[in-house]
Amino acid sequence: MVKPTTLMALEDYAVPAERDLRREGGVSPGKHATSSSRRDGTAVRTAVGVVDRCPERYHRFEHTDRWADSHKARIDTRIRQLIAMGYHGDASKDLTRTRSVIDMTNPATQELGKAMPTIAAWFKLIPRAVALDIIYDPEKGRLCNGVVLDEESIRWFKNIDDAIGIRSRAAVLRELLLHEADKSGCIAVASLACGAAQPVLETMAELLRDGRAADSSVTLVDLDRESLGMAVRLADQHGITDRVTTVTGNILSLNGIDIAPGPHLESGAGVGYDVVEALGFLEYLPPENQESYTYNGVVDEKRSRAGAVVFLKNAYDLVKPGGLLIFGNMLDETHKQLEFTLNTVQWPHIQPRSIKKMLQIIAAAGVDPAAEVDIYCPTDGVYAVYAIRKPCVQK
Repeated sequence: MVKPTTLMALEDYAVPAERDLRREGGVSPGKHATSSSRRDGTAVRTAVGVVDRCPERYHRFEHTDRWADSHKARIDTRIRQLIAMGYHGDASKDLTRTRSVIDMTNPATQELGKAMPTIAAWFKLIPRAVALDIIYDPEKGRLCNGVVLDEESIRWFKNIDDAIGIRSRAAVLRELLLHEADKSGCIAVASLACGAAQPVLETMAELLRDGRAADSSVTLVDLDRESLGMAVRLADQHGITDRVTTVTGNILSLNGIDIAPGPHLESGAGVGYDVVEALGFLEYLPPENQESYTYNGVVDEKRSRAGAVVFLKNAYDLVKPGGLLIFGNMLDETHKQLEFTLNTVQWPHIQPRSIKKMLQIIAAAGVDPAAEVDIYCPTDGVYAVYAIRKPCVQK
């Protein structure tokens, strides 16, 4: 795994038994322990048993955002004022309120519109992945639909904590992909709910350009055809379309994710992808399965859909032995502007979670007890990124 700069203390992440999803998943809680070494020779402390015998390692990920600038302090002050306004006066961090649409009558949201004159055009893209295009590269100055942004809106997209967090989680993914490619020589990646897949495609282009992973490939899976179209155009800009396969499909089936790996992935160690990533998807899913789940018209039929637990199980099944499953989730404890996201922007369907809660979901998904779980926490505190190493087949 990527060598961490600092390791976080683990005592704060004990799981209260009375709120332990592992019991529902048939996994008995384990105990915390310490370990003095790891494969790369660095000393670590591990929590053994949040899944029994499965070590969790917490890594502080140092990231300097390339876009944040001298306007951040001023924008942070204004965001604190908007947070104080709350949602129709309720300034609490309400994680249970249903957020399916953006309520433009909310006074704080209206005030945000005054600060960012072209924000209404961006709101129309939410919560689809195409809304993130301007966040990955604010200097574009225009949305994917061609709307030109005013200068103040561009400043906000550079400096909002959520935007910085989205870019830092992408930086974690990049480092993990580079590490896997350097180790293996080439990697086959599946990107689930990929959106426009900016982080994956940019990293794959870097690998292919440098000649480090000439036979690498990526399979992009999404139900949103517009997002997949953006991904194809981005792949073309990078000159890697011959390494990219797109699949239009629903990844929330209870019976598994139907994307068969190609024959080039077969080996004596088994069949699957070297890396399966769903960096920005899990936070849209409640833990339990849902009978009806709507996603702003992208998914509109009514049927049973996988929740976070079943989705993780199905995604893990796509990983070849020795490979990685990578995903992220917005944090509910260290995100300093979370109320801004929930009450002002009102990004629909978001389910912020603590690391404790995510470990419960991982355990309930039935991840192999011998798997290694590494948790990367960027210093902005917005997201945690989880990397689960599937054990190699024992010969």
